[in-house]
Amino acid sequence: MLDWKKEYADKVVTMEAAAASIQNGDRFCIGGSAAIAVDFTNAVIARKDELKDVLFNATLSLRPIDYNEGMKDHVMLESYYSGPQERAARIMGVGTYAPVHFSQLDEYFLTGFPCNVVVFSVSPPDDAGWCNLGLVNPAIAYDLLQTNPRIILQINDRVPYVYGEDNFVHISWADMLIELNESPGYLAQAPATETDNKIADNIIDLIPDGACIQIGVGGTANAVAYRLESKKDLGVHTEMITESMIYLARKGVINGNKKQIHKNKITSGLMLGSQEMYDFCDRNPMIHLGRLSAMLKPHMIAANDNFVAMNNTLQVDLTGQACSESLGFDQISSTGGQLDFVRNARFAKNGKSILMLPSTFKDAEGNLRSRITAELLPGAAVTTPRADIQYVATEHGCVNLWGKSVNERAKLLISIAHPDFRSDLAARARKEHIMI
Repeated sequence: MLDWKKEYADKVVTMEAAAASIQNGDRFCIGGSAAIAVDFTNAVIARKDELKDVLFNATLSLRPIDYNEGMKDHVMLESYYSGPQERAARIMGVGTYAPVHFSQLDEYFLTGFPCNVVVFSVSPPDDAGWCNLGLVNPAIAYDLLQTNPRIILQINDRVPYVYGEDNFVHISWADMLIELNESPGYLAQAPATETDNKIADNIIDLIPDGACIQIGVGGTANAVAYRLESKKDLGVHTEMITESMIYLARKGVINGNKKQIHKNKITSGLMLGSQEMYDFCDRNPMIHLGRLSAMLKPHMIAANDNFVAMNNTLQVDLTGQACSESLGFDQISSTGGQLDFVRNARFAKNGKSILMLPSTFKDAEGNLRSRITAELLPGAAVTTPRADIQYVATEHGCVNLWGKSVNERAKLLISIAHPDFRSDLAARARKEHIMI
């Protein structure tokens, strides 16, 4: 015990000193979202004029990073999941995006973005010198460590202690330690609209008692989750724990009793929400975090019977291709884990997947546009290929596309499009010989 404590004292440095260790050509990862090392990164960016060809990896930052056009060619961002800040960096010309499935993050960090420096926010060490990786870092920490990087630990006594696999790092592993006391990042819940509630009503009967669920974030996802109060013995195997899941766990609706693996556990790679949610997860044996690359492998998703994967999408064309991450060329989120769940939920016994979207949106000029279209917007990313898609739900209904011909798909999708667009969609489908 005394040895690691002395080692701890010897390794403590200031934030500025740690940032000064980043040199030309370095590739460093600062974690993601609630646990991102923002102050460290801003300290590196402040040195931009001294640096060349430095690349850092950040994901969905919930606190502001000092992106500026002067960073170009000095300190640049690469992200595998975008939020507003990552999008702003790309628009400035100081950031880029790497398409990668969450199930392949292990390969990505080995070959696509092999880091030589990692910065983790962790809990204070226990009596044996082990620190907990908290809310988010377990999702990627093990994969990052495979390249034997320099390790900088931010010791933060406000990091929750969360159980799971590969959730610990020892003081002896660290090259530098930074002591700080700051709140994790918070993600506000999106309120459910009337449209969200109608979509939820259209899919609720597809979720049986005892189902193991995965559900995304946003108003539609929240509308679905809060309607699950009438269900019994639900399990969770997901990429991100949300407020609605904690609400259902407190109600006893989510208990994991029927799961085949990780029984009685809520299993995930990370969690994002409020302080109240983080407090619930702190030292809670029901919560189990692990690597996204492991949790989202096919055999893990398919292992639980009655798996229901529910995800948002932005646009679906009449053949069933779904874009869930971009508006044309404008990358607004990520490939993430959607295809992992869509494809592999169906390998579970009685498994199914559902994509959810409002039938319309308003464009920049305020015109009502259909999200079900003859073709995707130019530049749109195909997140879920048409050969994988199963259920699609809007506020006008829910249809099963899997195994259907493009003729049948077009008819089904037009039936759940907004009524104002159905005749034009049908005419276009016939013109393009999609629909007979």
